[in-house]
Amino acid sequence: MSIFTKKKINLPLVSALFARFLPGKRDVVISSSFFTVFLFFLGIILVLANILWLLPALEAIQGTITQNHFTVASRARESVDQFFNFNVVYLRTLASDIGSNPLTVRQELEISMRDNVAFQRLTFLNQEGFEVSRIDRFGFEALESASRKAEEAVIVAFSGESFIGPVFFEKGEPLTTIYVPIMTERREVIGVLESQLRFRTVWNAMETISRESGSRVFLVDNEGTRVADPDPSVVLQRENLMVRDVVRTIVGPGKDVALSLAQGVYEDENGTSVFGVGVPYKKLGWGVFVETPADALFSARNKIIFLFILGTFILLVIVLWSSSRVTNLVNSLDEKRRQTNAIISHLTDGLIQYDKDFAVILINDTAERLLGVRSDDILGRIFSPKDSKKKEWSSLVGVLFPVIAEDAHIVSSGDKETKITELKIEYPVARDLQVVTVPVTDEEGGTGSYLKVIRDISYEKVIARAKTEFLSLAAHQLRTPLSAIKWTLDFLLGKDAEPLTEEQRKFLEGAFASNDRMIKLIDALLNVSRIEEGRFGYEFEPGDIVSLVENIISGLMPISNKAGVALKFTKPELVIPPLMFDKERMRFAIGNLIDNAVRYSRKDASDSFVTVAVRDTEDFVEVEVSDNGIGIPQEHVPHLFEKFSRAVNAQKATSEGSGLGLFIVKNIIVRHGGDIRVESQENRGTHFIVTIPKDPTKIPPAEKTFEE
Repeated sequence: MSIFTKKKINLPLVSALFARFLPGKRDVVISSSFFTVFLFFLGIILVLANILWLLPALEAIQGTITQNHFTVASRARESVDQFFNFNVVYLRTLASDIGSNPLTVRQELEISMRDNVAFQRLTFLNQEGFEVSRIDRFGFEALESASRKAEEAVIVAFSGESFIGPVFFEKGEPLTTIYVPIMTERREVIGVLESQLRFRTVWNAMETISRESGSRVFLVDNEGTRVADPDPSVVLQRENLMVRDVVRTIVGPGKDVALSLAQGVYEDENGTSVFGVGVPYKKLGWGVFVETPADALFSARNKIIFLFILGTFILLVIVLWSSSRVTNLVNSLDEKRRQTNAIISHLTDGLIQYDKDFAVILINDTAERLLGVRSDDILGRIFSPKDSKKKEWSSLVGVLFPVIAEDAHIVSSGDKETKITELKIEYPVARDLQVVTVPVTDEEGGTGSYLKVIRDISYEKVIARAKTEFLSLAAHQLRTPLSAIKWTLDFLLGKDAEPLTEEQRKFLEGAFASNDRMIKLIDALLNVSRIEEGRFGYEFEPGDIVSLVENIISGLMPISNKAGVALKFTKPELVIPPLMFDKERMRFAIGNLIDNAVRYSRKDASDSFVTVAVRDTEDFVEVEVSDNGIGIPQEHVPHLFEKFSRAVNAQKATSEGSGLGLFIVKNIIVRHGGDIRVESQENRGTHFIVTIPKDPTKIPPAEKTFEE
């Protein structure tokens, strides 16, 4: 494309030039309008003069381009013909071998399936039309019980002729079927050999010819469907090309048998203007087509036009005058990015690929089974949330748009596009699913499409619920007798009972303490069960967090004094406005942290301390619990808030403790919309920092179990 810049014409200079050819006129003044008219007529004369050589040159270029495309198309057609001829001959040879010795049919089919990559399936039909043996890429298959002798293709084959069936798609891939008769040495037909052929060999041929010719070469069947293309993903879209005149001229029944080619300029599926030439494959009524972008193809013709314009001053003026129109005629369109099409149909997890418009590109068998859909119904279709109203698509739409799915929640999010979501579906059966959303980058590093990896976690959910229900039931059943034992021991140790000897009292006090620890463990198990079931129960109301912490410290002061630990409290400098929290739950959480700090102080230290501080920040209130106790090993810190988790040094320090307290604490803080952080060094001490939001809207609307 040539771009010209308008320039002003120096009229005095032109006038001087004209004066040399006008005798007696020393000064000739030519007006702008006259000069424009003069150049206009001069341009017309020059154009008419140069058309005499320009048009034949352009016609010669057009003829050369058409001939080159015809040559490429003929070469591709020859490859297609070789493909079918080879496979028909191969099948006839195989049929002859089977006819000579029918007992070797299974061995012959197995060898042929292994040796010929074009075969998708081979089937042997006996003289009554019943399937005797069938094999595909994965081995021998179950046979159809009904006779197929009434099928048109089988009838033709039994007449002694070969038959090539129409194209059909299976799992998104185009296939065709060839039927050949199986004859004895006396030319008696004793059966039919059926073969389903894949076009991948033809795909490779199209890709090779396209690469070598610099054009796009593809094959279209008699119904206008693209069955072979350098880009397999285009074939899998099952696009019908009958809307193109050049295709309608070539393919289909009843076409002119004398027609050798068709050509034309049109827009391809990406909206790019291309020049195409098609040649018929008359055996099947198919067509082979060669396309090249028109801009690149006619560059030689444009160069000739450009040189012609440069050679004529008036044509240059005309081009300058009409440059905007010329520019508007030349548009550059970006080609559609190629989609990576690498689906693995036998994955145990479901897999769906879709573009930014939510058009489904790929889906594997597992995803079809889990979501109750068929690939033929959804591939290429653009989905939106309103499609969830259709029962058969409700689960698929729920996976594509988790925000509208039942009980959907994000488990984790690596970045703004990669997410792990859990949700429930009801169709075709009720299931719990885990869906991982992953962006797929294109060649330029951008996000071209997305993958949904779908895992059925229904069984895991059932096991988790059963475990929680068991813990809850066991805890309830144990708590009643333990409470009875507690009251009995308490009575025996009280003033109302008979006096006890020192040894009896010591024995009963030990039993009472052990029973009390068991009740606390049962209470912890019940709390964990309620948290996991989402019924821990929270009553949020405005409260003074500072007063709450003071009250907790006052209650724990006797324990810290007995342990020889200095318990200190640092109040904030300014008054903190009331916060929205559950007083009893928050009392448990902060009290547990302070109690642990006192309990796990170093026994050999004379300066053991626990410091509690409340600080006011812009959006949160922080409660920090610090100590110089035994600390937490670094390798255990990531597991600190897991159920039944106790560090090795904590187990050595005291045998008491269930490992459930910090799990409950973490869930309480998260339920309040806050967070808890920990910093620790073994034998140096630990810092727990609890953050509680000031804004009540930060509190989650419903309970959700936190799992580390």
